[in-house]
Amino acid sequence: MNELRMLLWATSSVAAVVLALAPGASGTPEMADREGRNCVTCHTAVGRPELNDIGDYYKENGTLEGYPGELPPREGEPEPEPDPEPGPEQPQLRLLWSSEAGHKLKS
Repeated sequence: MNELRMLLWATSSVAAVVLALAPGASGTPEMADREGRNCVTCHTAVGRPELNDIGDYYKENGTLEGYPGELPPREGEPEPEPDPEPGPEQPQLRLLWSSEAGHKLKS
């Protein structure tokens, strides 16, 4: 009987240590819903536990508020318009008033 108790105690102890050393909680679909973002906002790929920089920030801070980088748009938000590429400079026309002639002149 003592051997059975000893075996049960040892098994329970090992199980407790394994559970204590197991990785912490990972992201859930509820977290994505709460933040209004896709899973890949924080994870390297859908279904992958590895976090990207945004996910590391969220894990440390519990929020995305104050994230120093650019966040992808929330679900349902339109993609931001890209900045237009600068084209060749266009000459600017200025309109001058000619008091002598009483009409506007282009310069």
